[in-house]
Amino acid sequence: MLKGHTKIELTDVNTGEKTVVEEDNLVTNAVQYLLAFMNKINRNPSNEIFPIATNALGGLMLFNRTLAEDANNMAFPGDAVLVGYADRNSNSDDTMRGSLNSIESYATDTGYVSVWDFSTSQANGTIQALALTSKYAGANPILRQLNGDLRGSVRYVDSYMDMHVLAYKDDYMYFRSRSSRDIKKGRCAAYAIKVQEYWYGGQELPAEHIATLPSEFQTDWAYYDNGNDGYIYYITKTDQSTSTYNNYSGGNSNGNAVINITPIKYSDESFDVGATQTVTLENTFLANRSTDLNCISQGYLYWVSYDHKSIYIIDMSNYTNIQRISVGDEENLSLNFIMPLPDGGINFQFTYKQGNNTYTKAGLMYSNGDFVRCSVNGEIVVREPRFAFDNKITFYRNYDGYYGDDWMGYRLRAAYLGTINNLSSPVVKLPTQTMKVTYTLNNIGEV
Repeated sequence: MLKGHTKIELTDVNTGEKTVVEEDNLVTNAVQYLLAFMNKINRNPSNEIFPIATNALGGLMLFNRTLAEDANNMAFPGDAVLVGYADRNSNSDDTMRGSLNSIESYATDTGYVSVWDFSTSQANGTIQALALTSKYAGANPILRQLNGDLRGSVRYVDSYMDMHVLAYKDDYMYFRSRSSRDIKKGRCAAYAIKVQEYWYGGQELPAEHIATLPSEFQTDWAYYDNGNDGYIYYITKTDQSTSTYNNYSGGNSNGNAVINITPIKYSDESFDVGATQTVTLENTFLANRSTDLNCISQGYLYWVSYDHKSIYIIDMSNYTNIQRISVGDEENLSLNFIMPLPDGGINFQFTYKQGNNTYTKAGLMYSNGDFVRCSVNGEIVVREPRFAFDNKITFYRNYDGYYGDDWMGYRLRAAYLGTINNLSSPVVKLPTQTMKVTYTLNNIGEV
């Protein structure tokens, strides 16, 4: 089995004073899941996984809070803010990303030593936990929450055009078509190590009918949000507007958004419909209801503002508890979409202009209003729908122009927790300090 050890060295560039912290850490089951996933999608794992120390565990993430020490805790955390990261390359532009010290990194008889350097301008703040992750995520874990580098696909035995995934639970996908209120389920064991049947590169998905929603529910797939709490929420706005604001249509412009929320229970496969609650959100200017501009994550409703420049965080246990968070003040900034992280918080994508150039970036936002975002211009984010129903994979819908049909794909979240290293006491990196992180992995055999 693998064993990890971390050494953090902070050096003040003015005084030469050095602080050294050393800790042992837990290795999670992430690599085993990664191997199973690669087998499932019938891909050679060599480039993505091996050597483990430089590929599957080749990246580093730093967080401001401790992480739950559990081998099955592999999800990117929803309550610990990302402070910094690093991969297998050097970097001088990104204020969060350090550089691999290739001279001091080396293989040992029983493992590997990775060394990363952070300059005075990088990864400043409180650090209380470290985690090894994939080499992909080490380059930018914010981006890799959206665009996983490891993917598979699912095609359908039945003709479910415009299929909308509602939930993913116990290896089953629950879905319906855009033109129907029928709920069906199909087995999609994303980590099962077994022989699979493939159709045009995707796994066939036999499905069975389990429920039909009442006639008052619209069939448009844009109106359903999964709360990751055993319920799907059907949410509509009653004050949609046809006016425009900075070329965006609709939204409420009077400051009192009215929404209707209906819970639909799926945890027991009953799909029983609960009572509809009508809520007026005072002094709240929401964009029109759509698939991209609102979502639910761990009891909070996130919604892009009417002008697409900020995000509302609405506490679903107390609808008077509302925050409006601006994600930046760049010229012509516009939020394009948001997507829930199952463990709490959301991903968001935005575009903005600087001079004659337009850039697209990603960010992470937490329920308390804290957020981080890509700090380097030119980060390209490919839009992915928000079907994220467990802590490891996301589902997305794509259109196959060659065969003329829709299909469902799934991606492994590359920003997983491969190791968990909680510090006994938090370390605060100051702008006057450089930081060296030495991460040693050893294979100590069976125990």
